[in-house]
Amino acid sequence: MIVAPVTTTTPKAVGSALQGSTDHGNRIVAGAPKTTGLYWARTYGGVNSDSPAWVQQTTDGGYAMTGTTFSSDYSTAFLWVAKLNCSGGVTWQKTYVNSSIATGADFIQQTSDGGYIVAAGMTTATALSTAWILKLAADGSMTWQKTYGSSGTNVFYIASIQQTSDGGYIGVGATNASGAGGPDIWALKITSDGSIEWQKTYGGTNADQGIFVQQTMDGGYIVGAETVSFSQGSDDYLILKLNSTGGVTWQKTYGGTSADDLHFIRQTPDGGYFVGGQTGSFGPIVGTNVWALRLNSTGGVIWQNAYGGISSSGAFSGGLASDGGYILAGYTFGYGAGGSDVWVLRLNSTGGVLSQNAYGGSGDEGAESVQQTEDGGYMIGAHTDSFGAGLDDSWLVKLNSNCSVVFDKGSDASLHASSAGTYITNAVITTPSVTIGNAIAVSAITTITPVASSMEVMTQATPDLTPPSTITSLVVSNPKYYSIDLTWTAPGDDGMKGNATGYVVKYSTSGAITAANWDSSITYDQTWTPAKNGTTETHTISGLPSGLKYWFAVEAYDEVPNLGGVSNSPSATTIAIAGRYFSNTYPYHAHAGSPRGVLQTPDEGYIVVGVIGNGTYGSEDLWVLKLDSAGAVTWQKSYGGNLSDYGNSIDLTTDGGYIVAGYTYSFGAGSMDAWVLKLNSTGGVTWQKTYGGTSGDEANSVQQTADGGYVVAGNTGSFGAGGSDVWVLKLNSTGGVAWQKTFGTSEPEGAKCVQQTVDGGYIVAGFTRPGTTAIGMWVLKLNSSGGLAWEKYYVIPVFESFEAASSIQQTLDGGYIVAGTSFAYYPNESGIWVLKLDSNGTVVWQKKYGGDTSFSPSVQQTLDGGYVVVGSAQHTDKNGVWRRGIWIAKLNSTGGVTWQEVFAGGNSRESIWCGPWSVQQTVDQGYVIGANINWATNGNSELWIIKLDYEGTSVEWDEYFYLSTYTTSTVPVSTDAYVIPVGDIHTFYSLNSSAIIHDTNVTPTDTFATVRSQNENPDTTPPGEITDLHASSYWNSNGSGITDFRILLFWSPPGDDNYSGNATGYIVKYSITGAITAANWSSATTYSQSWIPQAPYAPGRPYYPGIEAYNITDLGVGPRNYWFAIVAYDNQGNYGNVSNCAIVGMPLITTSTTTTYSSPWPALAASAAVISVAVVLVYVFLRRRKG
Repeated sequence: MIVAPVTTTTPKAVGSALQGSTDHGNRIVAGAPKTTGLYWARTYGGVNSDSPAWVQQTTDGGYAMTGTTFSSDYSTAFLWVAKLNCSGGVTWQKTYVNSSIATGADFIQQTSDGGYIVAAGMTTATALSTAWILKLAADGSMTWQKTYGSSGTNVFYIASIQQTSDGGYIGVGATNASGAGGPDIWALKITSDGSIEWQKTYGGTNADQGIFVQQTMDGGYIVGAETVSFSQGSDDYLILKLNSTGGVTWQKTYGGTSADDLHFIRQTPDGGYFVGGQTGSFGPIVGTNVWALRLNSTGGVIWQNAYGGISSSGAFSGGLASDGGYILAGYTFGYGAGGSDVWVLRLNSTGGVLSQNAYGGSGDEGAESVQQTEDGGYMIGAHTDSFGAGLDDSWLVKLNSNCSVVFDKGSDASLHASSAGTYITNAVITTPSVTIGNAIAVSAITTITPVASSMEVMTQATPDLTPPSTITSLVVSNPKYYSIDLTWTAPGDDGMKGNATGYVVKYSTSGAITAANWDSSITYDQTWTPAKNGTTETHTISGLPSGLKYWFAVEAYDEVPNLGGVSNSPSATTIAIAGRYFSNTYPYHAHAGSPRGVLQTPDEGYIVVGVIGNGTYGSEDLWVLKLDSAGAVTWQKSYGGNLSDYGNSIDLTTDGGYIVAGYTYSFGAGSMDAWVLKLNSTGGVTWQKTYGGTSGDEANSVQQTADGGYVVAGNTGSFGAGGSDVWVLKLNSTGGVAWQKTFGTSEPEGAKCVQQTVDGGYIVAGFTRPGTTAIGMWVLKLNSSGGLAWEKYYVIPVFESFEAASSIQQTLDGGYIVAGTSFAYYPNESGIWVLKLDSNGTVVWQKKYGGDTSFSPSVQQTLDGGYVVVGSAQHTDKNGVWRRGIWIAKLNSTGGVTWQEVFAGGNSRESIWCGPWSVQQTVDQGYVIGANINWATNGNSELWIIKLDYEGTSVEWDEYFYLSTYTTSTVPVSTDAYVIPVGDIHTFYSLNSSAIIHDTNVTPTDTFATVRSQNENPDTTPPGEITDLHASSYWNSNGSGITDFRILLFWSPPGDDNYSGNATGYIVKYSITGAITAANWSSATTYSQSWIPQAPYAPGRPYYPGIEAYNITDLGVGPRNYWFAIVAYDNQGNYGNVSNCAIVGMPLITTSTTTTYSSPWPALAASAAVISVAVVLVYVFLRRRKG
């Protein structure tokens, strides 16, 4: 089986440490496996207390940190700003000092010019507070600085600030200088130079304060605040949605009877909001718990959860994660190393906890800010008194994407996994009447000068800055049509130490790859896991066009990712394709042949299973052909008994043989039993068994399983709920039944395809009709023991529709691709229906292709992540004739058509029907189709194998075949299917299970079908020989021309066994070169017919010669002679002897006004014609008197 490489992506890695790891910079791009990100932990501070207020990643991959330090002056707090590189090294740090005024920062953001905007405050000796906003250059020097406040005992502060889309800034905080009472929320909009544009207050009679602000996608603002004025208890969350000028669009409070403190709010991509902080109203403990809410765009609650356990906890910061989830950071007293620890929770999109960890030492730690970084990790800004240079230090912890960090030994820092619970909360939501006022702050220019600072940096988790070694041993080998192997010695994580995390692999067709052209080379998507350092590893690059020269290079990376250098760049050329496509039909003694499955074998040949009509033993036999890579027959065998036996499915087995499944009328317990045969590599039977009961049972699909056994799916009428049910059997390696189950209702159900899934279970596709609803596709997911995991019913909601799945495959993303047929009586249209499902059966996309009785039996995912689908579709041929052909389409990953073709027979052997049964992508990335074609000239059906290249090209068609491009009328058309469990629309099902499952007790029966031989005692008596075959020709004329011309054949019918019983049918042959005998029977031309034999003459009733009489009307006129002979056969495939040979002369026909024979007659036929006419007249006279 062909397995495609898994495609993943890697986020862009940034920072000077990464760029310094190799001589050509950072080039992790989409297509490389995702890495976990750099981790490290460092403290920043002096002998006194130093704490951060906010940390943000900067565009160069480093970080900007702001906070407050007492270490410069033991008695006064000063604003402190530091710029760090990506590994936490200090680029610069500054304090902003006024010896008579205490200063401190609340927020920092990098601005569009590469500088920074800082929200800070000044506090005088009398405890009055003034808002202070600083615009810094990229090096920390002052661009401008202003205070915002008023005289007297008024308080103004800004807690959060953000640059706005117009280049100005929006800040939010609180003031008591104006408003409704107490401190009120204060929003301040300033221009790019700090001038006041507008300012407003929002509040009630008690204390209200703004905590966080963000400009929203509509140009307005979202403000997160705390309110006492409008709370249910102590404090509540208050959220204000403002327009661009500060007007209130909507406002809501959220809380309970205790203190609930908001600390952040973030707008989500869908226009909603993620808000969080801590709550005393909800959660598992009395105290505080983390509290987060997901809101819609108007403040309605989507979900709300509290997180906590053991002791108090809270979140001071939160944000959005790239996977659609969320991140929370704060503190916990319930988990960790002692005191309070930093607590980080990673949530999914619905608030479920993905991971939760505490980080800290024996003292107290707490997070003030969190942000996801560009490498998929997280930056935590925290404070600590467990380690560092003084009383309290700023602590920055860089986590990888799994929120992990490895602390250095002796650092006293540790990581502890926590086990807090998640609790659904039920906040009271109100719409308060907030009073809006005009604030009275005025701005003033300040002149505080930055002073270089020298805070000590101490490390608790050392950054990994050492890249893997550069690969120098890359070798290319084993070029094939579309692939080349690469071999090299695996490097380590740090040089040759440890193991690398992954590789970036590139190729080029224009020359050797170097550091200079690395970025412009093509990335090969893969997820290869590096081998142990120093060992040799080999991987295959597939999907390369044939006949081209390729240069390759590989670069290793570690978990940071640090990148090794570009490897050496060897080259190789893929093999050019010559004659790698063909189109062959396989007639078998002019009898019907039809495939049910074709697979490519390891030798690049093919194995085909199907049925051959009028087989060696019965009317149909199971047929297996082994073909070489050019389609020539290596061996072929038929398997069967006295009746009809069919092959439906084949799979390759690990021992080089094959497993075949179908059904048999010749053997077993009932009228029709499932039949499974294990064949060796040359078609010999290793074992064979039937499975069934007293009614009809059929196997439609078989696959070898990972344990060496087999899974079989089909339908059963012997077991289950009634009608026919889906039937799945798990067999051991010798065909013994491990378990077997049926699924269904009293309505008809059946399974057409089964496949083992990567979790060890199974996916089954077929059809069902729940109650009086339409027949629809049915997909069932089973566990490893056959238990039902889920099932879904898919039907297009149109009048009297009919849908059935015929093919299913698990895709590389863990979902499924399903193909089948959708038919609607009104409008009268059928189509090829393809559905992409996720792992739970939910429709990802669905499309319907074609119309006018199109149907599809097979689909497969291809190496490029797309799909190939085959079906049968009506089309107009090159002569304008409307006929059915084989349709193949290459689809992209979302169902769009890349290319499509139709194949059909034409010219001298006009086909009336072409139908495919299976398709598979081959190792050269072409495609092989198993199909059958019905010829109009003789009614025979032949097996047809078509091998295409990767662009759908096949042979230069001869006179019997042609290629026509087929554009379906509705490609692609999205459909809207009902996708519901069967149990939701059929009352027979229980609430806990949709399908009824029966453990059946079929005992396998050893069968004795032989390969080209017979071990049974069948009916070997053929029908009797026809000895009185007669032929005559005549025509009618209406005076203006010939209106009717025909040959009449008549004879006495034989029986089933000689002249007893009824024969089953006739083979009628003719010749224009001479009499037909047993010796030349096979070379004579077969006349297509479906005549049903009558009962033979029996003693005691009148005998009329020629009681069987049939007209032949479609042979050419003369002058010529036709010789006819007939063989009768029975239902066991026994054939009678060749009859006598009747001859008739066909005259040269001319227009006449009378009904006469025109001359000349061939002399040879003259006497026979006279006798024949006389016999016909007697026959007609006697039949009319009798009737």
